[in-house]
Amino acid sequence: MAMIADEVLKAQKCKELETKYGNVRKGLRMSLVTFLKDNPSYEKLIEGFVGIDPADKKTESKRNFLDEFSEISKLMDDTFNKLGDAEEGALAHKLTTVSAIYMERIGQTCMEAKLNYFPLHKEKFAMHVSEEQEVKAIVPRTTLKTIKNYLDKWFFLMQQYSVNAKAKIIYMKLSDFRDKLHNFEYIMGKSINKLQKDYIKEIVPFMKDTKLALLRMRKFFEAIDASAFGKMIKALTDVAMENGTRVYVKYNSVLTIVQGNVRKGSVIPVQTIVDKYDNFMFPIRQTVAELDTKLGGSRQKDPAKAFWDIASQITSFRDGMHSVIDEFSKGISPSDEDFKFFTHTVQAVLIPYMNQTKGEVNDTFIIGVRNLDTFFWKIMTKAIENSQEKGEKMDEIVGLAVRVTNKDLEAFLAENKDMVEDEVAGEIESGSKENASSASAQTTAK
Repeated sequence: MAMIADEVLKAQKCKELETKYGNVRKGLRMSLVTFLKDNPSYEKLIEGFVGIDPADKKTESKRNFLDEFSEISKLMDDTFNKLGDAEEGALAHKLTTVSAIYMERIGQTCMEAKLNYFPLHKEKFAMHVSEEQEVKAIVPRTTLKTIKNYLDKWFFLMQQYSVNAKAKIIYMKLSDFRDKLHNFEYIMGKSINKLQKDYIKEIVPFMKDTKLALLRMRKFFEAIDASAFGKMIKALTDVAMENGTRVYVKYNSVLTIVQGNVRKGSVIPVQTIVDKYDNFMFPIRQTVAELDTKLGGSRQKDPAKAFWDIASQITSFRDGMHSVIDEFSKGISPSDEDFKFFTHTVQAVLIPYMNQTKGEVNDTFIIGVRNLDTFFWKIMTKAIENSQEKGEKMDEIVGLAVRVTNKDLEAFLAENKDMVEDEVAGEIESGSKENASSASAQTTAK
């Protein structure tokens, strides 16, 4: 499958990360098996997006927006398969006929899918302009990058959850579409690169059709991300990040700081920190969970009793949190916003509240406990990232993302001068005189 240079480099980096952090990712996948087993509500959500009705598994699977991917994938393949090995004038003629037809079909399929499955979705940046005006402002390369960012967010997450048979179905659908999109981007750039000097008039109408197709595809992806599916992805991402961080700590109980705005060489006993935090937070978190209404439960009639249950833990909680803060400060800058918020929540929200002579567990206290959990793992993530020699981020470590910087790409191209890169032809300038922008050199990879 052909792809442009940054995707080639991303695939290489993905393999390197898998090798380097293989034990962490394997441990994460094992923990996700347990998580889904203990949280059947998430598996029901996954079943719904696969097309299975959780209420009646004997019924035939229902079609949903993920099934539209296969249709769009086929259209992307057909678009350039029709071009064959055509050169010069023959290629220019085909671009304005065969491919233009398929571009229109891709755009129409994306628009219908959005309307059918997400009719109430509003574009994130409603500019109150016509679609024709929007198309003029579209930059194909940038728009494709936006689409791929959405796709990769879903793809890499479901790859980790593919230990679950139903989640694996979603992963396979995303994987197939992702491959076809990369090939689509490569062939489009390659075709335009052949013609850009002598066939500007033929390229301009083709690019108009292309930009419309990409605009509608981007809107379709925005709608997916803003839907219940997107909310599920966010929730499962939070779970994977926390579980992955716990697994990393299990394999690396002590961190040596090599980056960040702190003293290099500092050592943080992260396993000890996690053990302390879990130990001192357990009784408080348990009480809060019993009072939580998020999952449809009901608050206890006597929140004051719950308050005293928690308040009795004040001494151990205070000492434990201060110890956690002291250990973290060895590898996290005191000026870090997340660290300051964590410290503030402990010192200005929870401890004074628990020191009162009377009170009750209310929403303010519950929010404080949740915030503490959230920012604890954010700080732990930063500590782990500050211990990475090559600066890998936590989502890369656990397999939820792969990043390629411009610097990485420049170095890669400098080392692979024998490869010919085909960047997707840049933007078509709007106005009375439309000119095709220059295309960069391009890289082929099989």
